Amino acid sequence: MTGKDGETMAPIDERIELQDERLNKHDERLNQHGERILQLENWDKDKHQRIQLMEQKEQEHEKRIKDVEQNYTKLENTIMSENKETRMFFQSNMDKQWDLIKSRDDQRLEDKRMQHDDNRMKLDLEKTKFERWSDIFFKLAGTGGILYLIVQALVK
Repeated sequence: MTGKDGETMAPIDERIELQDERLNKHDERLNQHGERILQLENWDKDKHQRIQLMEQKEQEHEKRIKDVEQNYTKLENTIMSENKETRMFFQSNMDKQWDLIKSRDDQRLEDKRMQHDDNRMKLDLEKTKFERWSDIFFKLAGTGGILYLIVQALVK
């Protein structure tokens, strides 16, 4: 394009070229920014999906913890009841053992009393036998003295 002045046209072409270069640079920047925005949007979607997944995992984890706590409470109650039953069992056995020990000691005491009574009866019997025999002996000895006097009187 040529106008009055051929020189003015050349700078316009240069300006247009410069403007086209600038526009091309801006288009490139816009394209880069568009790509970056798409990357950020994808990253944001991925981040939200991961957050949702983590929230689900956290809910599952909390449920597991609650289940473990419930099982722990059940186990604790079971252990406590078993412990109570075991203590009652041992207490019952100990009571029975003490009763057996007392009855054994009572039986031993009764056996000693009976043995003592038997020994006393034997001593009393021996004493009675001795008294009888000594009484018989003294009577016979006394009778023998009378017999001796009778026999001596007859012999004289």
